[in-house]
Amino acid sequence: MSTKRDLLSRFGARLDLPREALPGGFSILLSGQGELCARGRVRILSYNEEEITILLEKRRVRVVGKALFCASFEKENIRIIGTVTGVIFETEGKHAD
Repeated sequence: MSTKRDLLSRFGARLDLPREALPGGFSILLSGQGELCARGRVRILSYNEEEITILLEKRRVRVVGKALFCASFEKENIRIIGTVTGVIFETEGKHAD
């Protein structure tokens, strides 16, 4: 039996849509080490100069580095600048909304 995610993936493939354009999809663009842009339903969970943790769709993502700064933030976009040294995807689980 197909899951909802499988169905959405097949639907998107037939219409030649990127995964991030479908419900539950997201994208992360890292420009060198100086800028990270994420698209999808996003929420900031914690924030300091060395680590910014976000909830991106239903995934917890930690951006680590030096002199990190949230340059822009909207409901479905976030732009982080500074020296990015790592992006860590934490295992899926239940997150408080």
